[in-house]
Amino acid sequence: MTLEQSEETLLEKTREEERAYNWLDAVKLYKQAVNFYMDKKLLEKAAENNKNLGYAHSRAVDTVDTAEEYINQIKCAVEAYKEATNLFKQLGNRSIELECEAEMFFTSGFLATSDAGGQKAYRQAIKLFSESAIKLFSEYGRIVIVICRDFLDMDLRVELKNFEPPIDIILNPAFTPVTADFKAAHFDARRSIYAYSFFANIGEFGESLIYTPEKDRTERIIPAKKEDIIYKDINLFKLRSERKKWEKEQTKERLFIQSTR
Repeated sequence: MTLEQSEETLLEKTREEERAYNWLDAVKLYKQAVNFYMDKKLLEKAAENNKNLGYAHSRAVDTVDTAEEYINQIKCAVEAYKEATNLFKQLGNRSIELECEAEMFFTSGFLATSDAGGQKAYRQAIKLFSESAIKLFSEYGRIVIVICRDFLDMDLRVELKNFEPPIDIILNPAFTPVTADFKAAHFDARRSIYAYSFFANIGEFGESLIYTPEKDRTERIIPAKKEDIIYKDINLFKLRSERKKWEKEQTKERLFIQSTR
């Protein structure tokens, strides 16, 4: 079996366990993948799989039976994110380095022994998530790149919504199965920011789509296990004009107070 075949077989098994929500089994396979890539000195892939290992540990906490196992999974997640942070730092990938460090602080917050300690960890995570979001200014508009799970963080969305000048386009790469709860959460998140949203998932999980804020929008979606191209013609003048109207309506709604008497 070639190196590429061994790699693909291992990762396919890992994806199967993730799709079945067998997170403890996924953890074991990600550990194998990390060791495999470190032995081959493939640091970028080792970093990516350490990041995935941290996520698998953080999901595994919902499947264990004892407090001791819960704490152990959290500690393992923190350690995996820490290792991923160091590897991405070596590789010079500042954005993903900050994202992994943010995940490390966020996850460690679950081990805090006080509310103050937990809040401090979460505030640091939010700060790093915000810094990890890549913001670009181009002739095609003002663009932000943010990983799908980070986009669900309320504080980060508030910062993106209030960013000046306003964001026009959100590029939302994803690497995760799309469940009904995930879709609902992302739909609410997109509605909170008046911008075009390009949600690009890997083909295995699918549900890639383009979300546009106008009321007469056309649904553009690529289902799971299918490769295709979808596109949206961007009219920045119209988008920014309609955004101003939308913001005025939002302001009116915030000023309205319903009497309960």
